Amino acid sequence: MEKGFEHTNSEIAQIDKPKKAVFSEIFGVAKDRVKEAVGKFLAETQTNQNPQLIDFERAVENLKDSEEISAAAGEFYKNLIPKALRKPKKEYVEKDAAGRQNISQIKSDLLSIAKTLAAYYPDQVKTLLKKAWVGFSGQESEPLTEEKSGEVLMQKVARFFKQDGEVNIIREQVLNKLAKDANFAGAQLQVQNKNNGLEIDLSHLLPDGFNFVPAKMFHYEEVLDRQEKKIKTTFMPVNLKDYRGTAGAKEEFFMVGVFNIIAYGDLTKKGGFLRLLHEISHAWQEVYGLTSAQKKFEKFYHDVGLNLNMLSWIQNELSANERKKAEFSKEYLDKLRMMGVEIIEDRTLDKSALPKAGEAKIKDEVCGSFVVKDDKIERLLTNYEKEERDAWAHAILVLRFLRKRGIDLEPQLKNINDFQEVVNGALGSYQESVEKRIEFSERKVRFTNNKTK
Repeated sequence: MEKGFEHTNSEIAQIDKPKKAVFSEIFGVAKDRVKEAVGKFLAETQTNQNPQLIDFERAVENLKDSEEISAAAGEFYKNLIPKALRKPKKEYVEKDAAGRQNISQIKSDLLSIAKTLAAYYPDQVKTLLKKAWVGFSGQESEPLTEEKSGEVLMQKVARFFKQDGEVNIIREQVLNKLAKDANFAGAQLQVQNKNNGLEIDLSHLLPDGFNFVPAKMFHYEEVLDRQEKKIKTTFMPVNLKDYRGTAGAKEEFFMVGVFNIIAYGDLTKKGGFLRLLHEISHAWQEVYGLTSAQKKFEKFYHDVGLNLNMLSWIQNELSANERKKAEFSKEYLDKLRMMGVEIIEDRTLDKSALPKAGEAKIKDEVCGSFVVKDDKIERLLTNYEKEERDAWAHAILVLRFLRKRGIDLEPQLKNINDFQEVVNGALGSYQESVEKRIEFSERKVRFTNNKTK
């Protein structure tokens, strides 16, 4: 019997321990023995210089390195928010950090054991790894499959795409639950560098509970309901058969905190992954309690416009009844004060009035234009600007973090001009959006002076 496996009296006494503890110890001993055997085996194989086996070992090592890089990138993301322009409002606590670390350890142990088994069962081991990691997938797409479960159709498809520059291979697997009135989709995104074999599972970069979804698979419409005085959101069901993959998809990237999703468009084009990292940054802002400044501004803009529109209607339609006009006007004036909006006597409801210093004109195609004090708007836009600048800065930092470790998600972004083309294009769209909705006495450059193409 091999030394170390003899049963001593103290070991026999362990039978009285709970089964869970005993099995845990047995697994620990077995794992240590396997590791020792693997080390000895590798030393022997290196001496024998078996080229096929060495290539396999190198591929397995790449997978282990990739797993570590993916996890490290997620930690790097998590630690960026406390150093940002907008400071976190709460501490982020991962719900199952131990579970994630345990899974990573199990993968590492399995890869170590795979080296040993590969010498005896190479085809079987490669087939097993092919199902779990991109490195052995051979870029074989999986056709769309469907399975009915009650009233829900379960759909799944996996495709491979070459990124522009052909350095990286993207694996996109999409799952979709299709019901009569809605669908719920999710995606797994993995990227492999063809030159060095390293890869990354982008799910490691996400905060706890967040998922990726193709933008095309998340479709909704917003309609202003004048009767109920609010904007209604209606979701539209999307069939996975109508989605052809990330290549050629529209340039749509956004984060929806209430649903814990990050939607993406075309990841094969230059700047696609930088935009995705930008939205992941917004997800991290969300879990740190930094409720989207952009959403706050959007909500304020719509709510104020709606209430000012109602106030204007009251002033015009009830002009002959001063008592009712005063009664209804007070209701909406109180709502506006609660929102932090200060009305300007004889100017707010004057559609032709232009903003003076310290004022802002809210412009809306449906609700009309109104001049108000700009204090609240200034605070909202300042936070909006900080939030976007933080998100782009963090995206670039994570991109550089991965580049230093052998994974370049944006090989086409080679110099500062390339980065500015992507970032300024986005900042320019924010600038134009704000200027379309809000007019100040003087033009204020908040995001960038560049215009979008």
